[in-house]
Amino acid sequence: DLNKGNSHVGVMMTATNRNIDQASLEFLHKSAYSGGVDFRHSWNNRTYYLEGNLAISQVNGTEEALLRTQTASTRFFQRPDADHLEVDSTRTSLTGTGGKLEFGKRGKGNIRYEIGGTWKSPGLAINDIGFMRSTDLIKQYSWVGYSSPNPTKWYRRFNASLSQYTNWDFGGMNISNGLSFSTSAELKNYWGVRMGSSLRTESASRSALRGGPAFVRPGSTYLWFRLSSDERKKLRFSTNPWFSSGNKGYSDGFGVSMSFNYQPINSLNISLSPAYSWSNREQQYVTTKDYESQKRYINASIEQNTASLSIRFNYSIRPNLSLQFYGQPFVSAGNYDEFKKITDPDNNSYSSRFHIFDENQITLDDDEESYLIDENRDGNVDYSFSNPNFDFLQYRSNFVMRWEYKPGSALFLVWNKERTENPGMENFSISGSVDGFLDPESQAHNTFLLKFTHRFVL
Repeated sequence: DLNKGNSHVGVMMTATNRNIDQASLEFLHKSAYSGGVDFRHSWNNRTYYLEGNLAISQVNGTEEALLRTQTASTRFFQRPDADHLEVDSTRTSLTGTGGKLEFGKRGKGNIRYEIGGTWKSPGLAINDIGFMRSTDLIKQYSWVGYSSPNPTKWYRRFNASLSQYTNWDFGGMNISNGLSFSTSAELKNYWGVRMGSSLRTESASRSALRGGPAFVRPGSTYLWFRLSSDERKKLRFSTNPWFSSGNKGYSDGFGVSMSFNYQPINSLNISLSPAYSWSNREQQYVTTKDYESQKRYINASIEQNTASLSIRFNYSIRPNLSLQFYGQPFVSAGNYDEFKKITDPDNNSYSSRFHIFDENQITLDDDEESYLIDENRDGNVDYSFSNPNFDFLQYRSNFVMRWEYKPGSALFLVWNKERTENPGMENFSISGSVDGFLDPESQAHNTFLLKFTHRFVL
């Protein structure tokens, strides 16, 4: 901290080193280093601020390890339309940078705002000791908000905000643009209301074809709403329905999540959170096949249903002794149809970006659970792929007893239970899901943990 807390500077460094003595492990980096610095400076009684950070990374290893790094889903250097990238099979190290710079106003008056930008170079690699989904990204963003903390005859407080973003890659391709608006209010009866929407223009997905060229997806609109009851009550609830729609029939979806919370006494809290969602997307990646010295990127339409129920309770027997439980049954099923090959992924016309296989080109082999493709309709199978339909049932729970036997020292007893099934439901159904969870032949994995900490006062 500097300048009486109005400024600060931070430094962080990480290092991963592996002693790899088996050929089967040479796909891992031998070493990985990262370092960074961040700062924040505020002025005018912390009304305005400027903040930023800078990071750099380097990974080292065998040619196999670095080839894997370059072609991983985080980078996809092999993309045929990325002229600024190339795969070097002789590379044994990779270096990258990332950073952020942001200016904003967070004090005084009803208006707040921020504007900034971030970047992640193609070679940035921090996943040996961190987590990062993608690189090769330059982002510009801005946000402005209005806050009214003073009660009126309509509400106790009110907030509204508007934001926008634009993304590019290091080759200058515009990846996506978006705009969103949200508003929230606490009413006079202490109930809360929130709502918002977001609009995304046509976007180029560099990962949609898993290393293939960028696929241009139509824009979409997303709407959401949230209603919550008085948080002061023993029994309270909230609901959050949402709806999304893609342009040109590209995708549709809706869902709702709810939360019920009951606190009969100060030491006991019980909550139930059910959720359900449905979506239908026209472009879901299935596989990549070789055909006549060319790559065939196969997509399909997918209808997916997902449902879950989260259960929690926390009970403080004494200030230093508590019981906690969390459990969640989860089910998701996806059905694929209308299989298609990608022909021109960035064509100005959406319908010209793909070709839907007709009944003379695709056949389902029920015995082998695979699709047979006769692309040129000559009666011979050109290639095949497995039926991608799926259903997934899972139950996870944690039961924890925590005893703080002296200040700063604690004993934890943990029981973790997990069960995963693929019951083979032809269609999504709640009854079929319940039957799957109640199947007596299902096997669960149980894990028991003991954690002990003791604080020494020197």
